[in-house]
Amino acid sequence: MTGQQLMITAGAIPSALDAGTDHSAGGTGGVMDFFECHALREKHELEKWGDLDRCPTAMESLEYWRGNEYEERRLFVARLGQETVGTCSVTLPLRENTSTAGIMVDVAAAFRRRGWGRRLLEHAEAVAADSAALPWMRTVSCPPGRWRTRPG
Repeated sequence: MTGQQLMITAGAIPSALDAGTDHSAGGTGGVMDFFECHALREKHELEKWGDLDRCPTAMESLEYWRGNEYEERRLFVARLGQETVGTCSVTLPLRENTSTAGIMVDVAAAFRRRGWGRRLLEHAEAVAADSAALPWMRTVSCPPGRWRTRPG
């Protein structure tokens, strides 16, 4: 790992895709954070599958991240300086199985194998624990042939 400080912040979900270009959650809704997260997802899907057939569009992602009456969805962006390292998310059921949480971590290819994914996972687990939920599902996906297992 480098000497830089990894900053993990809540990703604001914009009110609309054309809500502006500011990084803040106020006023414009942080649409640039949202687009960075979506672009990382698209890169991951292209790397893994070779196409975007399984990847939601930006509008579909926006609708998903708004949540609904059954699930609260929290999105986080990790950065080293101005570079986006990855994202993590926590899905919290609101009506059934409320003591559980779904966690997803995605690390940009250039930052993998440096411990940043572990830091994102720890952050997401802490968010789930603060909500009195236990992670029930962790999603980890790697391109074919790149999965490494640890001995023992």
